[in-house]
Amino acid sequence: SALHDTRFDPIALRELPSLEVAVTLLTNFEDAEDAMDWELGKHGLRISFYYHGRRYGATYLPDVAPEQGWTKEETVVSLMRKAGWTGQKSRWQDVELKVVRYQGRKQSLEYGEYNQWRDWVNQQGASK
Repeated sequence: SALHDTRFDPIALRELPSLEVAVTLLTNFEDAEDAMDWELGKHGLRISFYYHGRRYGATYLPDVAPEQGWTKEETVVSLMRKAGWTGQKSRWQDVELKVVRYQGRKQSLEYGEYNQWRDWVNQQGASK
């Protein structure tokens, strides 16, 4: 998605020094009892539901809600919107959601750290 995600403009050369990349390994998937059976900052959510005969689904990583400053309800409604639901915000609870919660282990790397690692790899290859 770093190269083909149409939601974002391509990275400009001048932006490289300020970039940070993060990868989250998703673990501990489990069905939630309901849309509120999860903890902010601990769980990511994957929802799926049918609305007017169409299937919807979307997910948020564990750090999305805290980064946005959302409550649990705001997170669920936003996730439904992300899935494409256009119903009334105040009626979100009328939709029968299947909710899966999960946890994640996130690792980050800044561009400078990447350059140091790349230089080290190149040195290793040159010394062989």
